[in-house]
Amino acid sequence: MKAQQTSSDLIELLRELTEAFGVSGFEEEVREKIRARVTPLAHQVEVDALGNLHAILNPEQEFTVMLEAHMDEVGFVVKGLEKDGFLRLAPVGGWDVRLLPGQRILVRGAGGKYHCGLVGSIPPHVQEAEEKNRVLGWRDLFVDVGARDRDELRKMVIRLGCVALIPQSLLVLGQETVMAKALDDRAGCALLVKTMESLAQERPPWRTVVTFSSSEEVGCRGARVAAERWSPHLALAVEGTMATDTPGVRPEQMVSSLGRGPVVTTMDKSLIVPEKLVEKILDTAEKLGIPYQIKTPLMGSTDAGAIQLSGKGVLTGVIAVPCRYSHSPTSLMSLEDFMHTQRLLEALAREASLIYKEIGL
Repeated sequence: MKAQQTSSDLIELLRELTEAFGVSGFEEEVREKIRARVTPLAHQVEVDALGNLHAILNPEQEFTVMLEAHMDEVGFVVKGLEKDGFLRLAPVGGWDVRLLPGQRILVRGAGGKYHCGLVGSIPPHVQEAEEKNRVLGWRDLFVDVGARDRDELRKMVIRLGCVALIPQSLLVLGQETVMAKALDDRAGCALLVKTMESLAQERPPWRTVVTFSSSEEVGCRGARVAAERWSPHLALAVEGTMATDTPGVRPEQMVSSLGRGPVVTTMDKSLIVPEKLVEKILDTAEKLGIPYQIKTPLMGSTDAGAIQLSGKGVLTGVIAVPCRYSHSPTSLMSLEDFMHTQRLLEALAREASLIYKEIGL
């Protein structure tokens, strides 16, 4: 696949979603952008108390398939206001603190006004030798938003509990690679939007609930509520998962790689996918000539674990796009991997009832 074969609307969709502000629990901007795209495609659209967005096809049917991806991204929360106008942060979701000094940051003031700033630390010019060799921790970092004191922070409506993220603009590298923030899991959200566009043209006869969930990065909260709401018979969580094909990673540390197609989970820290469902996913990929890779077991966890354990239990699987540098200020994804994952997801969504029956539940 070359760049000229990649539709510009996909790039714009990814740009729209990845550049939006969506720290866990504050996904409103992402949700509204997705809502605008899926409302014309769905029979019914709902938002629940946790901020999950549900787009439903054939809501009157009983047999239910859930396709799910999470809207939120890792970020920060303001936990301290210094008298001289600096902010102290705590992580929302998993971060490697070593990546943060010197990064631009965007702080969302109470009420939704945004303020740019910089993540700072003690300058190396004034550090002792032993300090320079010490690994930084959260207590070493602060944020400078240009305020001189707490009164100026108050005027900016920045207070304890405000959230922040590291802003990034989407770039296309070479012919097939996208660089953007929050590909975990805006890539999954984009996949669901594209899948809905396809399903809306020729709707499966059962109920399909496409859920864009909240707060995955802080405990899979939205997905748990969504699964209880819809009681799906079959669910597929769609993720942007870690690709570790970079220098210095040992073979036993390899999780997935860019350019090798969608990633299929068999087992992670929160989920064991039934073997028969794994085989159905792999068989579908092979029949369509879609390259795939199996995720190294016990690496990470997803909303699928919460969905699987909801109600009386749900037949649940995971397919993902590999993304390098997840949970960092920016990440990379292959457009070819995205296209292959989209084809696989659409096929599984159209065969969902047959897959469920053949598994024998």
